[in-house]
Amino acid sequence: MGSQMWDADKARKHGMEDYISADPCTYDHATLFKTLQNLTLEYRLNDPYASLGWFSPGQVFVLDEYCARYGVRGCYRHLCYLSDLLDRAEKQHMIDPTLIHYSFAFCASHVHGNRPDGVGSITHEEKEKFAEIKERLRQLLEFQITNFRYCFPFGRPEGALKATLSLLERVLMKDIVTPVPPEEVRQMIKKSLETAALVNYTRLSNKAKIEDDLRGEIIVPPPKKLEDLIHLAELCVDLLQQNEEHYGELRRHDKVEKIKTRKEDGDVSGEHNISELGSAASHGIIGKTEQAIAAGTSTDGSSFRYCMPTHAVYTSPVPTAFAWFSDLLVEHAEIFWSLFAVDMDRVLSEQAPDTWDSFPLFQILNDYLRADDNLRNGRYHQHLRDTFAPLVVRYVDLMESSIAQSIHKGFEKERWESKGINAALNPAALNNAAQALNTAALNPSTLLSGKKDQVNFYVPKLPRQSVATAAVDDMRNGCATSEDLFWKLDALQSFIRDLHWPDAEFRQHLEQRLKMMAVDMIEQCIQRTDSSFQSWLKKNVAFISTDYIIPSEMCAMVNVILDAKNQSFKLTTIDGIDLYKFHAKIDDQIDKANVAMTQGLSGKLMSVLESTLSKLARYDEGSLIGSILSFTNVSSSGKDLGQGYVNFLRNNMDQIRGKIGDDLWTLNFFEQWYTQQVIMLNNWLSERSDNALHYAQVSSISHIIKKIYSDFELQGVLEDKLNSKAYQTVSVRMATEEATCSLTMPEVAEGDEACDDIREADEEDTGEESNMPRGLPKSKVAAAQAAAVTNVVAGRVGNLLGKGIGGLSSKLGSGSWF
Repeated sequence: MGSQMWDADKARKHGMEDYISADPCTYDHATLFKTLQNLTLEYRLNDPYASLGWFSPGQVFVLDEYCARYGVRGCYRHLCYLSDLLDRAEKQHMIDPTLIHYSFAFCASHVHGNRPDGVGSITHEEKEKFAEIKERLRQLLEFQITNFRYCFPFGRPEGALKATLSLLERVLMKDIVTPVPPEEVRQMIKKSLETAALVNYTRLSNKAKIEDDLRGEIIVPPPKKLEDLIHLAELCVDLLQQNEEHYGELRRHDKVEKIKTRKEDGDVSGEHNISELGSAASHGIIGKTEQAIAAGTSTDGSSFRYCMPTHAVYTSPVPTAFAWFSDLLVEHAEIFWSLFAVDMDRVLSEQAPDTWDSFPLFQILNDYLRADDNLRNGRYHQHLRDTFAPLVVRYVDLMESSIAQSIHKGFEKERWESKGINAALNPAALNNAAQALNTAALNPSTLLSGKKDQVNFYVPKLPRQSVATAAVDDMRNGCATSEDLFWKLDALQSFIRDLHWPDAEFRQHLEQRLKMMAVDMIEQCIQRTDSSFQSWLKKNVAFISTDYIIPSEMCAMVNVILDAKNQSFKLTTIDGIDLYKFHAKIDDQIDKANVAMTQGLSGKLMSVLESTLSKLARYDEGSLIGSILSFTNVSSSGKDLGQGYVNFLRNNMDQIRGKIGDDLWTLNFFEQWYTQQVIMLNNWLSERSDNALHYAQVSSISHIIKKIYSDFELQGVLEDKLNSKAYQTVSVRMATEEATCSLTMPEVAEGDEACDDIREADEEDTGEESNMPRGLPKSKVAAAQAAAVTNVVAGRVGNLLGKGIGGLSSKLGSGSWF
């Protein structure tokens, strides 16, 4: 009893007793409900859970009960609800457009007198309030579409943009049944997206500080402006890619339609359809409402339906505006790029002439545009192409001039060092060479010093070569000039190819021009190299001693030709196809130069064998020198002469193998050289088929023929090449001559050397002990001694003077001395 009295006192204190005893009919319940609903919405939006403006089931129950008890009109209730939701939405609160659509459709059905239940009434105040709310809602929707990136960040809430566009169609309708003219909706969306392009670009340009660079009070240097412009281009590309990714919801709509079609066609069971829809919803592909629609269930059973009044009716219109939005996004992107084009043209116009730092800008933009089916070859893409086409042409012109001058000046100062071979032998030098290779052509303006046309060689950053990889590649390189030439040509072609020029005709023109340029440059390189090679041959034409070794410079020239042959296929063909027949032309010239070098080199080496055989010819029977030597008293044979030639042979084989990087060319050259030597020996012996050979001739030639066989076999020459008919003929002849020499020489005293040399040469090759009688007859000792003295003197004089004194023997009417 005391408790009840205390509660009554408390109610009386706060004035509640007056409200309890008051007559409800005397209060303005519509105003009170408006306040109640507003406070309820405020409380709901402050929940830790994102309600998006939807009331909780308990709140809906209380509001329904209040309206039922005190006669609050349903249209008035939703008009107040719409006003409150718009107030929050205008303050950047996230309100579900589907919720607004529910209330707006309900009010529209009352205003236009087309209620589904056939009962509807409206007051003048409600009608005026509806017109006001409709205008506010139209402005809000226009604002949200214009700022769709910020009102619906990353496409969230899911389906909100699509629902907003559907609501826009409903708002623009004159009544509840007459559809709005499509062109009116399209024009409004188009206008909003045009404004959106300006809004989005303005925010990005402020972020990239391009506005400050172009219109600020502080003077910014052109390179800094270009750097900021490139950064702005990257931001623009990211923004449009996000638009396509997060706001291209039409793809999700198409996926739902496909699932519905499959269900109607009976391709899959209903359970499998529902599970597939659930999986798509869990991954964010489709929304719950879309899932219900695709599954064939009513949206009245959705999770939001119970949060609306029981008398609220919602009929979703056909979302044609959403398809228009997807189409108009393409126009939005074109407008966006047109705004960027204004700043781009201004920044590029302020750049210094013949600077190429703007090419990365083209690559960023063109790579994005060519990958977009809607923007490829569009208005901005064509503008980009027209802007950079003169720069590309100018760049190629200057690079052609730069490379041509580098060839001219490079070969004038060329030292003909085989950089690749030296680097392979020295890892430290190789590392330095690999670094120089990556930076050699970055600034070829030094090649144009003092010239009018100067160019900074802009090339894409190539990956640096490792020591092991560079060692394998550099083994195929020639001199410094050729190596630099081929790298520049390849880098230039790679750079132009990586531009992915959008115009097919101009792209083919660039390809053809670069391939033709490569042919011309390689041709000049071949001509200069061949000319230098012939000069080196003429320089050493008189030096035919066995001390001769092929200069490393000539080996480097051979490497240049071989490298040109390897590089020409890549530089003169397109994807391995000789489309313009350039490769066939340059390959023929390379082959001619290669043949000329091979013949000149082999001819030089064969001249030494010819000189050696001419020295052996002095021992021929019936010659004046041979007659004189028969009466002298010296002790030696011709083995020293043969060993000298063998040493010459081995030294040059090692030089060729070590300095020339192409193993196949080396093997072919060795086969050709071997064949020529054997043929020359066979011809020389055939000329003396009717005469017996001198002991010195037998010893020398026998030693030579056996050593060249074994040495060339070690170099990889095949058996069928080694054991040719000419070699067999020479071997049979020399076996016969050795046998004859052994049989015609009687037993002599120990220490005689002629037969010893023959026996030692045989033992070196067979490894067996010989039972050949040692010594020479006393009557022939003098001849052997004279031969030894003549051989020593002739060899030393030939080494000093670079040639023999064969002219003397020709004047005496006999064979050559040397």
